Amino acid sequence: MATLPTAKPSFFGQGGTGRQIVGILGDALSAAGGGQGVYAPMMQQQRMFKQQSQREDERSRLLADRQMELARFKAANPDEPSIIRTARSLGLQPGTDAFTSFVTNAVMAPRYMMMGSPETGQSIVQVGGMSDGPSPSLSRVTDASSYDALPSGAHFLDPDGNERVKP
Repeated sequence: MATLPTAKPSFFGQGGTGRQIVGILGDALSAAGGGQGVYAPMMQQQRMFKQQSQREDERSRLLADRQMELARFKAANPDEPSIIRTARSLGLQPGTDAFTSFVTNAVMAPRYMMMGSPETGQSIVQVGGMSDGPSPSLSRVTDASSYDALPSGAHFLDPDGNERVKP
């Protein structure tokens, strides 16, 4: 690929050799008269600005490249919930009855955890899934002492078998 020739600056034009010579001489005369140079600090500042601008352009280009790579990756690898990935890893194919049954059972399955402490009494509380009514493993409260033993927020069955939550 052929490159286009770049125009050279004129002798006293911006970036020209004559301008540099005059700038350096001006700084030297200023310093000889007890003043400060203006040309050299200005050129240093321009070089620093140009370098910073080039670094920012390079960062922008790299960021754009990474964003394009990420977009291509996501297009080729769409996000799936972990339960779907698990079903696929087991060889289940979407659209089949086995796949639908597996995903439905995994999502709807109740999950339980222990609440409370050995000192105040522990109870099993449902924390996920769909409930078909009260869990048979919930504590049944029949008197004030068993109610007082439950921690705040615990689920329990009242004397009539209704599921309740202790405030």
